[in-house]
Formats: sequence, structure tokens, C-alpha cells
Amino acid sequence: MKKGQLYILTSLILIVIIYGMVTIANQTSQESITNDFKKLSNNYANEGSRLINAVMKDGGDPITVVNTFRDFTRSYTSYLKTQSADFGLIYVFYYTGIYPDKGYLYIGNYLNMPMLVSYDKENYAFIDGCYEEIPVGIGYDGISLDLRPDALDVEKCEIQLPSGDAISINKVYVTIGGYGYTFEVKPGQPEIVIVSREDTPEQRQVFVGGSFVPTTENTVLFSDYCESDTSLPGNECDEGTICPTAYLTKDDCERDNACTWDNPNKICKNVE
Repeated sequence: MKKGQLYILTSLILIVIIYGMVTIANQTSQESITNDFKKLSNNYANEGSRLINAVMKDGGDPITVVNTFRDFTRSYTSYLKTQSADFGLIYVFYYTGIYPDKGYLYIGNYLNMPMLVSYDKENYAFIDGCYEEIPVGIGYDGISLDLRPDALDVEKCEIQLPSGDAISINKVYVTIGGYGYTFEVKPGQPEIVIVSREDTPEQRQVFVGGSFVPTTENTVLFSDYCESDTSLPGNECDEGTICPTAYLTKDDCERDNACTWDNPNKICKNVE
């Protein structure tokens, strides 16, 4: 990263931190979780867009834009962890670059569980969760900002879709646990999907742009992915590993007919 781009990134992250500390500190206990998530989402989208425009104006090529945006998101996630441990997030960035109506979808999974993602409801990709790999790097007693978010070991939790030629994308389809969610994307508009961490999937809440996203019908489950032609050879679909990897709760586990819940050990297992 160029020195000028690093300065821009650092400055914008500091703006996000100062804004967030002021707004969150002034919240009252009566405010709903939806309002809280909306503020966080809007803040991320606005500052993320400013960052992208600043890097492009500075002469950054598409690769630099995407990499700088990823660094920004990692630092922002680190900051959010100081605010609450009750939610994780997914970032979604549809970047068209030099194309007027075609581009690539960049997604990062900073939840404590893996997810499936698709742009056409046919070709799904598995993305591991990296919640634990993101450090709590910024606190109220002073700013302790890691200026090397690119050094974090989270590449396994980030993906570019498609792997081939750029295409036009309007919606994103994800599976979290045993439930599916759908939301729209816009070119050049970064979004964070905030997922509350609840004891049961029924209490799980998913927000995009501060708006609640309901579950969808006909969810593609992890066993469906492993049986499809789009799954790639790898540990996630090795025999006997997908169920304990993908499902952390009994309800999520039992929604997938290929899995069974081991109550004494509190773990999801593949049906033998």
C-alpha cells in the first residue's frame, strides 16, 4: 500500500472511531437494536464509500481499491468488537471497476460460524468464519489502532465471486446455520450484514443497512452444497466433517437431514 493510501485509510478509520464513540456513548437504553445496527451500517457504508472514492482519486487500480477496502473493513470490525460481543458481521462489496454494468462480488465472513453464499441461487461457495481472528484493537481508554490489518490471517474467510469473467449481480443469497437470507447489492456500495449472536437460531437476527432481513424458503443447506457440483475438494466437505463444522446449535443441526445432534456432547454430527 502506498504511503498516501495508508494515510487516507488511517484518517478515515479514525473518523469512523470518533463518530462511533460519540454516537454510541449518547445512546439511551430505550433505543432498539434495529436503530443501533442502522447507525453502524450507515456509518460503515458512508465511510467505506468515501475510502473507495479517495483511493480511486489517488490513482489506485481495482486491486488496490479492493485490498484497501478489505483493510478498512478488518479495522472497522476490530473496532465493533469493542462495542459488543453480541454480534458478528459479513461484508459485501460489489465492485464494477472499469466495467459499467459488470463486476465482482467481494465477501468476507467475520462470524463465528461458516456460511454459504451465491449470486444466482445455483452456484454456492463455502466461506469459513473468522470472528476469533479479528482482534479487539480499539478501546475507549485511548486509540490503539493496528495499522497493518493486511497482516491478519483471514484470507480463508474472504472470497471473490465469480472466479471467471465479471458479471452483473443484483442479489446475494447466503446460508447461516440452517437458515437462508437474501438481500440486494448495488455497484460500488459497500454493505455490512450484521448478525446477532443468540443462544438459539430462532432468536438470531440479520440486518442489512439497519433493516431486518427475514429468512427465506427453500434454504440451500450445507449438505446440499457438499452434494452439488459446485462444491470444491476440501476439508469442509470431507466425510464426517461438514455437520460439526457448519452447525453450532441443535436447531440448526436438525434442519439438515444429513446431520444429527449429539446431546450429551453438545455437537452436531453427520448421520452414519
